[in-house]
Amino acid sequence: MRIIGNCRPVCGRLSFFGAALLLLGLSGFVLSCIQARREGPPDAAQQAPAGGKHAGAAKETDGWGPERDGLRTRLVPAQKEYVVGRPARFRLEMKNFGKHERTYDSQGVDRNGSMRISDPDGKPVPYVGGGFQTARKGEAPSIAPGETAVLFNGLDLTNQYLFAKAGSYTLQYRDTWDPVIPGSNTISVKMRPSTLPMSMQAPARLIDILPKEWSMSLNMRVAEVDRDGKITPPGRESGAGTYLELIRGSHKQESLFVPVWVSEHRLARKGTPDTGEASKPGEVAEYLGKGADGHVYWILEERIEKEWPGIRAKVKAALRIDAPAQESGESKGR
Repeated sequence: MRIIGNCRPVCGRLSFFGAALLLLGLSGFVLSCIQARREGPPDAAQQAPAGGKHAGAAKETDGWGPERDGLRTRLVPAQKEYVVGRPARFRLEMKNFGKHERTYDSQGVDRNGSMRISDPDGKPVPYVGGGFQTARKGEAPSIAPGETAVLFNGLDLTNQYLFAKAGSYTLQYRDTWDPVIPGSNTISVKMRPSTLPMSMQAPARLIDILPKEWSMSLNMRVAEVDRDGKITPPGRESGAGTYLELIRGSHKQESLFVPVWVSEHRLARKGTPDTGEASKPGEVAEYLGKGADGHVYWILEERIEKEWPGIRAKVKAALRIDAPAQESGESKGR
């Protein structure tokens, strides 16, 4: 037999007596060799360890989101630690695990509520980044098999979402933009406690009183917040502060907007007010009063008060404005 023949070079170097002892001592090994030769070598599945090739593939896709036509996305923290009130940066990657080249459009993955985020209490973290319109220039990018593309890198999500409390947050990219780009994995990051900056305090108070179909946009209109972080309510001087909009957006109803300015200091009216005649609505932002986060100004149309009954009292209570506001030359608060 071949197995025995393979042992001849070893036996040839020993005496007959020594060879006999060796064969007796290793009889179990010889018999097992003969049995293995008769059954043949194991197939590829038997040779591989548990999981084998499939385990390797699973490891390669570990950390990625669900596959869509060969593509997977992965959300990755872009910094070592996260602190309330400070930038929270992340990276989004996409890899082609398929066999064909794909084209995609990533211009909207970093805006317009593209993330699904839950706060430490398991509640959705509201998007406050405002709406964006995009228009791609040139041809759509492509991604080859095995290639990884970075869809955004170092994106600070605090510009779009209110991370107002310490604790663990869960985040996931939603497939809300290009249907070619799938949703990502879900990750968890822990926000260390710290003081919430002034620019986020008023929005954090107001977000909880918004009725259904109402949302908030924070500091996104360039005309309202300049490069120095100053706001300029209509008819008033400029000063450091925060601008936000309370928005009702619905496909069935007309969109409504309530602009709100919160300044660190009292903002005087421009020019000399005409004390004999009240300003027209919208010409001068109404001074609502001083609250816990600064001096509050807004423009409130009468029709909005009908659509949102009690809005004035609720906003004052949320921002902790106690004393009624009144300025010379202005109409009294309604």
